Amino acid sequence: MNEANSDSPAGRRTPLVARLLRALLLLVGGVALLGALTLVVLEFLVRHDDRSKGRTIDYYRLPGEKELREGLYVPHPYLGYALRPGYERAGNPKVRGVAQVHINSHGMRGPEMAVEKDPRTIRILCLGGSTTYCTGAMSDAAAWPAQLEERLNAAGVPGVRFEVGNCGVSGWTTAESLINLALRLVELRPDFVLLYHIPNDARAIQTRGVVGDYTHLRQAWVADNPGEVDRWLSERFHLFGRWRQSRGGGEQALVSLQRYVFVPDFKSLHVRSDVEVVERGVEIYRRNLKHLVALARAHGVEPLLQTFADCPSIETPDGERYTETIRRQNEVIEALGAELGVHVVDMTALRDRPELFDDWMHYNERGCAEHGARLATQLFAWPALRERAQALGGR
Repeated sequence: MNEANSDSPAGRRTPLVARLLRALLLLVGGVALLGALTLVVLEFLVRHDDRSKGRTIDYYRLPGEKELREGLYVPHPYLGYALRPGYERAGNPKVRGVAQVHINSHGMRGPEMAVEKDPRTIRILCLGGSTTYCTGAMSDAAAWPAQLEERLNAAGVPGVRFEVGNCGVSGWTTAESLINLALRLVELRPDFVLLYHIPNDARAIQTRGVVGDYTHLRQAWVADNPGEVDRWLSERFHLFGRWRQSRGGGEQALVSLQRYVFVPDFKSLHVRSDVEVVERGVEIYRRNLKHLVALARAHGVEPLLQTFADCPSIETPDGERYTETIRRQNEVIEALGAELGVHVVDMTALRDRPELFDDWMHYNERGCAEHGARLATQLFAWPALRERAQALGGR
């Protein structure tokens, strides 16, 4: 009976199904093995590439809840992000890049500033990006706005105190400073605002497809808290970290501002300035400066423009290039000064002096000190400030 059943159609199909299942399992196993080998090879290639660029697995590190809650930067509904009020870091002078930092209640680097100023105080606010914040300064006091305050007060104008606020934020352009001045800084009733804005705008305007609000390059930052699986993989595999960045998931790593405020693959938009200066972008920059000047004057604040000191001799040859764009922006500043009657302080005397720079645009502490000293000298020669100081001193 059993032998007869084995010759039945159903019995004959059983070995065929088993063979098909085995073949399918072998195929799936082979694909899985090939996939695993591919991932191993890709992981090796990504690690090799990262090693050549000096990156470790920490480059892909995702933030913990403590970092999201207490880090230097905080999302802002209108500014994209801002410095976190009350942030404090002791710093380590022996470790490059680990600077002492205090962020006051207004989001400025440096000591607290009362909303109501003393009647005999001249309040000056310095607006800009990382070159005003001063990433190369190992303490708040070493940044050029603080250096400026020290030198102005050391001059000993009878009965007058100078108070200088460092409103620079890494990555900010004239767009963010315009909003910041309109919504936050005018409440502090400054007497003067000093603008030192070029490199971040240069990056925004020296691109293909530039638009007036910079959204071709910038995106909103919405903080997230990555899951434990993402965190575990990111702490172990370079390939996963690279993939997460490519799909916009690495923006919150807080290792680089670029990760969470720039659109993915933003560097592909760059147009080298030695090939072409994007004049449409230069006009947008000019417009933003005019708006800043008009807004300041509308609130009784006298603006001052500064040309920018870069160091092209240490610019990476095969990297992004902005030298010619910065030259055009400096020309715009000079022309606007003449057109609008705005005082301009020329900082290009410090240009291309490698001993003053950490890289092609950021001062080291010596550069910060020289910038502050030059600016103080120029301010004392400025009739608007001199007359204001004399008026207060004579009260």
